Amino acid sequence: MKKVFSRIAIFSGVMIIGSTSVFGANPEPKSDGAKAAVKATKEADTKGAKPEEESLIGVKFPVFSALFDKTPVAAVNDEPILLEELKAALMGLHQQATDARSGLKKDYLKVLNRLINSRLILAEAANMGLDETPDVKIAVDAFKMDHMRDMLKVQQFKGVTPDAKLVEQFYKDAVKEWKIRSVKLDKKEDADALVKEVAAGGKFDELADKLIDSHKAEGVKEGQYIQPKALLPYVANAVSAMKVGSVSQVIPIGPAFTVIRLEDVRYPAGDTQAQEAAEKKAAEVKRTEVLTTYNSTLAKKYATINEKLLKQLDFEAAKPGFKKLLADKRVVARMKGADPITVADLADALAGRFYHGIDEAIKQKEVNTVKRVALDNLIYRVAFINEAKAQGIDKSAEYLHDVNEYRNSIVFGEFIKKIVAPEVKVTDDDIAAYYKEHIKDYTIPAMVKVQGLVFQKKNAAEENMEKLKKGIDFDWVKNNAEGQVDKQKSEDLLEFSGKLLSINTIPDGIRETVQGAKEEDIRLYASPEGYFYVLQVKKVVPETPSALEKERKRIFNEMFAGKLNKTVDDWSEKLRKAYPVKVYLVSGSN
Repeated sequence: MKKVFSRIAIFSGVMIIGSTSVFGANPEPKSDGAKAAVKATKEADTKGAKPEEESLIGVKFPVFSALFDKTPVAAVNDEPILLEELKAALMGLHQQATDARSGLKKDYLKVLNRLINSRLILAEAANMGLDETPDVKIAVDAFKMDHMRDMLKVQQFKGVTPDAKLVEQFYKDAVKEWKIRSVKLDKKEDADALVKEVAAGGKFDELADKLIDSHKAEGVKEGQYIQPKALLPYVANAVSAMKVGSVSQVIPIGPAFTVIRLEDVRYPAGDTQAQEAAEKKAAEVKRTEVLTTYNSTLAKKYATINEKLLKQLDFEAAKPGFKKLLADKRVVARMKGADPITVADLADALAGRFYHGIDEAIKQKEVNTVKRVALDNLIYRVAFINEAKAQGIDKSAEYLHDVNEYRNSIVFGEFIKKIVAPEVKVTDDDIAAYYKEHIKDYTIPAMVKVQGLVFQKKNAAEENMEKLKKGIDFDWVKNNAEGQVDKQKSEDLLEFSGKLLSINTIPDGIRETVQGAKEEDIRLYASPEGYFYVLQVKKVVPETPSALEKERKRIFNEMFAGKLNKTVDDWSEKLRKAYPVKVYLVSGSN
């Protein structure tokens, strides 16, 4: 059989070796899919060959077909790893499904090995009792409650679509453009006079043109479209209050004064990004409305509020004082199917609302105004859990799967933190040696500042290179040399900012040309576009190693992560000898 498998290629499918005796009688698997797989294989055992006489068959099937999701691809301690788990892990490595499919042949055995290692560590962690520690239980219990509420919320959003009119409004707000004409005047009296003349019936365009022609004002003689966000906030506020055709009051901008005429408002169509943002924003508004209504419905169903007591409660009063209210067991709201909400519960919730502390909030009289909101939130938390349980969400396969996955992640983390990490040691000598060995990774690249001239012909470039080498001023050559390329007409020219640039970030041709140059050196670069650049190197900063002390933390983290991964692999190898591992996936080639 092995020879047959070795000649079978894995294209869009995966080879899996099946056995009539796969699982033993070790502890039962946790997931429903795994239990079903175990049950099926055990039933096959009773009908097929003896366990010690395994019969192997080869099966080739499409990986991304849902028909095979429950197919075991491996087993650890008699608990199967299903194909759907492998697919999920693969998809996590790739952003798009097409990428996952193309990378499958290369990655799937590596990913499966990681899944096996994780299962081995989880099995060992369970044997150590790490899954029963208080920290794990508290984290998992909190996740259960939060996830139950989240799943119930998501149910309310099914079929909810954003309001079309609201989408249109948000889109218009995003793309709106004002066509405005403005004039800037140095003297306020001139600006005031312009506004008065317009108010008296004068035409803005004629008056503005006259001011510009007499050099009393600056501005253009035609209106221009501009988005509100391009204006200063207070200018945009002023324009937003105007009607098309109206003229603003005098608006101070710095030391000058501006008068604006709003000529038109338009909403350009076809902005895909703005459309998507508008739909998303409108959907959020709709979901908030739906959730607010649903919250009220659940509150009426599960809570009975003592409105009289709530009204009397003064969390800001000196007597009895906030500390005493933290111990007050009077009931503010009775909850159906759960413990009542007391004054103490409400006080505790209020104390957690203010990042600057409850004492400061009391001084600022900020507490009583939010006591109703705090109570509503407490009610919603309980009501959502009750309703989720009433709907059976806590029994659903999706919920149980998510809780199990979360528990596994927490237990795995506990094993790494308490068992693996303490074995990892990174000394100062290790860091120093690593720094020395990888010094290039901690070196600031050389930097260079270059100024350049661009010529159409090589002989013109060489002629002006000679002038620069003789000491003629660069700016003089720039302003007087003939044969230079017109930068206004050529969009593909390289620009030199006059700033220090990393040698690693400048274009390859330029970098090769100035490599090893000294300050004031002149170099010639012929670009692929057919231009000839005369380059003058103004400043060179050699590469500089970053100090060890500056990089110590970064190196420690890099080394610790590497050693931690190695230690995890070592543990996995040890655990493979302690727990039964079976792999049903095989690779092959024609």
